[in-house]
Amino acid sequence: MDAKRFGPKNMVGGTTVRIVGGVSVGSRERVLVIEAADQWIVIGVAPGRVNTLATMPRQENTPLAESTPVGKNFSDWLKHTIEKRNGN
Repeated sequence: MDAKRFGPKNMVGGTTVRIVGGVSVGSRERVLVIEAADQWIVIGVAPGRVNTLATMPRQENTPLAESTPVGKNFSDWLKHTIEKRNGN
């Protein structure tokens, strides 16, 4: 299932949930970052499973190329953001 086809969704109370980005990590597995209210939630998606991997405060809404000194693709950005969050 491709989560991008669902796009932003409004939840009860007017909160919008949107996909910030994602990367394939296997033939049928993905890591996605979704935004809900003021949180970003990193999730792992595999056939029949969805697991929360991390949560973090919502980041600035700037293009990835501008906000990522380590690379322009999502996987580099995600790695950099998690390392920054963990103080590495």
